[in-house]
Amino acid sequence: MSSVPSCFISYSHDNENNKEWVLTLATKLVKNGVDVIPEQWDLRLGGDFS
Repeated sequence: MSSVPSCFISYSHDNENNKEWVLTLATKLVKNGVDVIPEQWDLRLGGDFS
């Protein structure tokens, strides 16, 4: 069975540069075959990780 690498990315939301950097990182990882779940795509305010 083949396993796809995956990761959840959580980061500081204190400025727009962080948001852009994480989006760029997540996009590069996805293009390289990693299943990425950045919190900005998956969680909403008050949501949990489960």
